[in-house]
Amino acid sequence: MVQVCINTDRSDSALQYVERSKARNLVELLAARDIYPKGNIPQTVIEELARLRREIVAEQRRIEMRSEVGQIANLETLPALSASQDSRTYLNQLQQELDELIRQDIQPHDDTFSLTQRVEPVTFQQVRDLLPNSQTALIEWYIAEDTFLAFIVAPHSQTPLVWRSSAQDYQALMTWISIYLTTYYDNKEQWQLALTEKLQQLATILNLDYLLSLIPSDCSQLILIPHRFLHLFPLHALPVGDGNLLFTTETQSSHTPCLIDRFLGGVRYAPSCQLLQLTPNWKCTNFSHLFGVQNPTLDLAYSDIEMAIIRQTFHPHAEILVKAEARKEAISDRCLQAAHCVHFACHGIFDLESPLRSALVLAGVDLNELELERCLTLGEIFGLNLSQCRLVTLSACETGLTDPTSLSDEYIGLPSGFLYAGSPSVVSSLWTISDISTAFLVAKFYQNLQQGSSVAVALNQAQRWLRDATGDELQQWMEEQQLPLNPTLKISLARRFRQNREPFQSPFYWAAFCPIGQ
Repeated sequence: MVQVCINTDRSDSALQYVERSKARNLVELLAARDIYPKGNIPQTVIEELARLRREIVAEQRRIEMRSEVGQIANLETLPALSASQDSRTYLNQLQQELDELIRQDIQPHDDTFSLTQRVEPVTFQQVRDLLPNSQTALIEWYIAEDTFLAFIVAPHSQTPLVWRSSAQDYQALMTWISIYLTTYYDNKEQWQLALTEKLQQLATILNLDYLLSLIPSDCSQLILIPHRFLHLFPLHALPVGDGNLLFTTETQSSHTPCLIDRFLGGVRYAPSCQLLQLTPNWKCTNFSHLFGVQNPTLDLAYSDIEMAIIRQTFHPHAEILVKAEARKEAISDRCLQAAHCVHFACHGIFDLESPLRSALVLAGVDLNELELERCLTLGEIFGLNLSQCRLVTLSACETGLTDPTSLSDEYIGLPSGFLYAGSPSVVSSLWTISDISTAFLVAKFYQNLQQGSSVAVALNQAQRWLRDATGDELQQWMEEQQLPLNPTLKISLARRFRQNREPFQSPFYWAAFCPIGQ
């Protein structure tokens, strides 16, 4: 249908069909989550309705996580099968409680209330209305069987502009992705050394310079809607030709300009336009309470530096679980419901074979034998209540990954859980990150946020700062922040900064983090 619409010169209808498959399950969950009854309903009933919805979705995710166990039953899997049966019993109990709540406490006030509603396909007009101002453009990709498409939505365009790849470009993209992912999982040292070159190749294959030439020159903000495996790559770090650098950078450096240099109003991501439509706008007001998890496995020394600076920006309203305190049972509804910002400085796991088993590692976990019952899994994240939250930052490895083999682009990853839990913005990472550069980057990001910048602008500014900073400038910044460094660490960092003029210039150090949502 997408191709038929393009062949008949109906690019707006083509974009509408593209959107139908993107993050479909998450879109429907978000749409249902925001249905509330009309009439004079007591607040306690509304809160109970929200709680039961969250718990039902979380329990459904737990059952899905265990479903593979039930397919291959043997003596070793009997305990897991028993747990799965218990989960189904609990799910039925929750559903009965929800039905009873609706029957007794809601329908007497609103007899038409239903938990389901038809999610209408998003129209081109609605997509264009998502652009927050006349200086914002949107690029949405779609990968078909033998080609890939890019839809460009500009503020005043009556229809989206469509670019279609050649068969050679499509094959080049498939080959590039295979080599990139194989190298990443088999030889991370080689992958890191080749990252700059690989991003240049991807920019060429995607014909990025040509796509940018179709965007009005006064656009300073860009929204990216990837498709399938394109979610795995730092598109904001793709290099652009000098002719497309229409905005001057804040510092002059020897690096090749990239998308975040071209769009100083911010480059951010969304799983789909419809998901962006369902996500509430992030406001800088009421951003004073922090809940954090700091170094629960005791092996992330630089996360202590990171959290020390973040704590200062939220003082005195910062509740942080430090090291051994950061156990799963300590992450309560009370502390999460009061938080405007939630920050995890810990290890992350992305499970390629079962994305719902992806997790954040908490205290008491043996890293050699990961015990998911002591971690915060994606299934459990769906059950959190982040109704007051404006930002979740996942300062951990591989927290932004999704399943690269998915044909439906369902977008199953840690960010999806936090978006459903209520946070309109999630910052997550695409690879195994460097803890020292991450500490500097995240600390600068929060300083930028406190000055009133949006999430995307604050992060992009921090990324450019880290990329361009000289060793002397970083040393001076450390002294100004009065970082809590022990003498050995100070000497080690000073030596590193002296030996390298721009120690974090490689995209490996600054490009992993992506702002998703608002």
